[in-house]
Amino acid sequence: MKLINLETGDFEEASPAHWAMVAEHIQLPPQMRESAISCYTLYLEYVEKVKEDRIAILRDFNHLEQQLDAANAATIGSGVAPPTLLFRVDGYEEYQQLLERLQLSLKREHMVANMLSYSLSQISSHVQMAKGMLACWPYWPDGPSVLSFWLADEQARGLPRGAVAGAPAGPSSL
Repeated sequence: MKLINLETGDFEEASPAHWAMVAEHIQLPPQMRESAISCYTLYLEYVEKVKEDRIAILRDFNHLEQQLDAANAATIGSGVAPPTLLFRVDGYEEYQQLLERLQLSLKREHMVANMLSYSLSQISSHVQMAKGMLACWPYWPDGPSVLSFWLADEQARGLPRGAVAGAPAGPSSL
């Protein structure tokens, strides 16, 4: 849904300028904005771990491909077994394990995105959520895209990550 223009039905990614406009449009009180940015920084930390995990999975897929290619090349002239049969015997379990790791990684990413959405819905009022959704039109609301602008704004002001201008010092309200 995030890559569809809901008005035209075309696959189209919203421009960063669109999300910057949405971020400007949503006016959260400083305490709520601080809580939202705190949730987002936790989300970013987890997403970074997911990216590292995906890189490892892709590296393992590549390594398995190289192993199977080498094994197939060694047996082509030996007459032991056709390369396709060797692939099924030698690589099936390894591929299955890698696909399971990838599936688990995707589930974890989906879960943390849902947790971010839930947290934002708990921080904001229904009216604020509705205004934000309307500002996103004609695209599906994308919290991380909006939050990235808020975080960048706070960082540009020279505030520590998660600290919001105008918010009282102290622990987050989460």
